[in-house]
Amino acid sequence: MDNLEERLEAAREQGIGILQRGTLKQLGMTIDYAYLDTAESTGIILEFIQTRFLGMRARQYPLLLKAVARIQKRFGFPR
Repeated sequence: MDNLEERLEAAREQGIGILQRGTLKQLGMTIDYAYLDTAESTGIILEFIQTRFLGMRARQYPLLLKAVARIQKRFGFPR
């Protein structure tokens, strides 16, 4: 997703709270995420994820994620 901040602001304006928010950084990849408090109104918790690689937008492709996981497992990083 792009524009995480704008989407979170729009959610706040609709009265939707944020349950958890954070940033993960590793090997040039930055993942910003937020869990929205929508369980009472919709029955689910909504998750927003924004991914960047070296500061540029990066989409999450399942095959790419599996390949990265295999490389990490093979070479034992991160530790």
